[in-house]
Amino acid sequence: MATSPPLFDAVLDSLTDAIAVLDSDGRILSTNEAWRRLDALTGPQAAGAGAIGDNYLQCWQSYRGDRRQGELIVKTLQRALSGAASHEHGGYHCPTPDGIRHVLVRVCPLDSAPPGAVVSRIDVTEQRHNETRARTLLAVDEAVPHAKTPESIVATALNQLHGAAGFSLATAYLWDDTEQAYIAGTIIGGSEEFHSQIRAVRFGRRQAFGSTLENGKTIVLHEMENQTWIQPEMYEAFGISQLIATPIQVEGRHFGSLVFAHTHDEAPFEAHQIDLCRAVGRRIAFAVDNLRLIRELEQANRLKSEFVAMMSHELRTPLHVMLGYSGLLLDEAFGTLTDGQRDGLERIERNGSALLELINETLSLSRLEAGELPIDIETIDLKAIFEQVANEGAVPIDTKTVSYRTEISDDLNPVKSDRGKLKVVVRNLLSNAFKFTDTGNVTLRAFNVLDGVEFSIADSGDGIESEVQEFVFEPFRQGADPLTRRVGGAGLGLHLVKRYLEMLGGSVTLQSAPGAGSTFTVRLPNDGSPVLNRPGQQSG
Repeated sequence: MATSPPLFDAVLDSLTDAIAVLDSDGRILSTNEAWRRLDALTGPQAAGAGAIGDNYLQCWQSYRGDRRQGELIVKTLQRALSGAASHEHGGYHCPTPDGIRHVLVRVCPLDSAPPGAVVSRIDVTEQRHNETRARTLLAVDEAVPHAKTPESIVATALNQLHGAAGFSLATAYLWDDTEQAYIAGTIIGGSEEFHSQIRAVRFGRRQAFGSTLENGKTIVLHEMENQTWIQPEMYEAFGISQLIATPIQVEGRHFGSLVFAHTHDEAPFEAHQIDLCRAVGRRIAFAVDNLRLIRELEQANRLKSEFVAMMSHELRTPLHVMLGYSGLLLDEAFGTLTDGQRDGLERIERNGSALLELINETLSLSRLEAGELPIDIETIDLKAIFEQVANEGAVPIDTKTVSYRTEISDDLNPVKSDRGKLKVVVRNLLSNAFKFTDTGNVTLRAFNVLDGVEFSIADSGDGIESEVQEFVFEPFRQGADPLTRRVGGAGLGLHLVKRYLEMLGGSVTLQSAPGAGSTFTVRLPNDGSPVLNRPGQQSG
């Protein structure tokens, strides 16, 4: 058998696609490094594999996997080896230890005597997964806003996900206040008897399975024997060999969990399936939370309720979809981006996120005014709050002209307060400090005082004029003319800070002067004494 010259082999090895050169009988004359790597990944006996000296036609003729795929590629090879001028291609998939790999095959005849062919194999697994993820999430984003109940939101999303991921069993457990338990709603896969058995199962919040999910963790069980979450009588009765359970949770509010299972005769879960489940769970949570918000607002006076519900549904929901699209494009789910395209998409995402923040602040104010904003008191580590808020974006990661410093007492006392509202307070004050500081520094200080904890956020920005300080905490008020100011916003951030702190028994003060920066100082009581003077508020 003839061998190829070293220069030819070097050229082949420089190519990123897996390449093999065939003679007129279909025997493999040469392969490149990418071809050999792909064979090592999928296995020497897997579909598409072939070493130098093998007859590639016979490799596919003896393939007993997907017969349709094999026959298509054999015909493509035969046409190329007979000298057909057309460039034809087919594809196949094969199992590997890391999951199913999807490979595109292209065959091009060689203009030689006798004729031969060049076969290229391209691993398109990641592209297929990205396409599946994009189609599924876009379908969920477009369908969910039309659902009117949490159950219909879950059913819509589960149907989309089940079709994309191919789980044999899929369901969702939603929290039921009446029964004080998680109960299965929509169930896909299995018999009617199986559905009845699943619906009879209840999970309490104190049970291992329920408490783990409420912590925001995704459970992935590739085998059921060595785990403590689910009893053997359950998974053995249902024939379950693998399980994924991912929370339906947003901003600390837990609505339930998505549960997906494989039976004994199915391949192991793959990483892209687990990631897709998490992504769909987050989208369901946003939709359920949006629905909850609408229902709460409808209890306020009619005109305000109608306006806010309209704004939530008509503005927030499509904005979530738009941000979802931009995120998928930035992840290059639809193809590689140019630098200009990426810059434009990043601008869309930044401005869309700013608009979403403005809408959310307006909604929070409406709920506050309607007395529909409850207080949930717990013991809180303020240092953890500072770090979490900073990492979530209140402290920009790309600023080169403003430094962020912290001076936090090592023995800072915990406080009893509302975690969500304190995060809003810290986030708004930190974001404001960076927003109005072009150069210099932003400093967060925190220490114990006689009756509680005090923290301050100081910046070296332009400062605030005395006449503006008189109304800086009022809603919809900002110092500069709205048509000329360089920083946008609705003027609600500081108002929410003041109102939330009043509800929590705390206070905020401002010290500032033009050219000397600004310092906002917050004082919190240790005992968590909320001001319960509005209907609908309660302490836990």
